[in-house]
Amino acid sequence: MTDVDDIIKRVKMKVSHKKRNIIIVVVVLVVAIGQLIFLFSVQSRLIWRFDGVWSGSSPWGGELTFNVPPKPLFSNRYIIHISDTFVTVGEYEEGNITFFHLASNQSFFFEYFLGEGPFIGTESEEQIWNLHSGMYNITWSNSDSHPHYKLIAASFLYPLDELVVMVSGFVCLIALIALIRPIISIINKSTSVKKSPVS
Repeated sequence: MTDVDDIIKRVKMKVSHKKRNIIIVVVVLVVAIGQLIFLFSVQSRLIWRFDGVWSGSSPWGGELTFNVPPKPLFSNRYIIHISDTFVTVGEYEEGNITFFHLASNQSFFFEYFLGEGPFIGTESEEQIWNLHSGMYNITWSNSDSHPHYKLIAASFLYPLDELVVMVSGFVCLIALIALIRPIISIINKSTSVKKSPVS
């Protein structure tokens, strides 16, 4: 085998390794991008929040109008979440909240009771509603002047969203780390091929 044949053989091997590394980079990028798309598409979204600010005729009741946006990727599953923080043992909060769909005259009612326990801290209750998109009249009545309401557009993974975010983020991090070696190898191979004589 001549020197030229040997050089050509080495160049072909380097090109072959380069192609393999390019394939690895493409596959890893697809996995990482897929994870990001999955992460953002399945995550639950907070669409309405009301934190202890009252309106209406008294500080223990209120009323407002709110538009519930459509959910094109999922079902119409929403979570109404009620919470409060208690600073004394035995403190409690009771009340109710109603969502009235103006277009269909459907009403969604949730009655709750929080607290009156042996511990100081935050307690919460929630209920699943299948809501249509559109305008809603929201009314509430509460024994405390500081209700905390959330309406969450729930994904099919709820309430495991936080766990999914952690796992997906970890997979993306591993994928990005896995890209470093093939990219460095591609750069080194390209530099080496350019410097190698062919005759």
